[in-house]
Amino acid sequence: MTEKSLEERIKFLTELLKLLWFTVIALGGGIVGLLIKLDSILKVILVVIGTLLEVMLFIAIFKVIADINELFRKLDKFNHKGGY
Repeated sequence: MTEKSLEERIKFLTELLKLLWFTVIALGGGIVGLLIKLDSILKVILVVIGTLLEVMLFIAIFKVIADINELFRKLDKFNHKGGY
């Protein structure tokens, strides 16, 4: 990878991270809204599904953060050594 491609990949993953956080917040709001008046089986099922999705989103967020950190390490090596 070139320095420019590393920078572009970091930008892409940063935007993805923002989108994932927005989704977590929106989904969390929906779950809380359902929990306020949990009076049917459908709402219970939706809360369970939403909670599972929240967990998967948090896993994805941690993966993206790890990928961004790895790309920063590669970019740092690239800048200090003139390449890999």
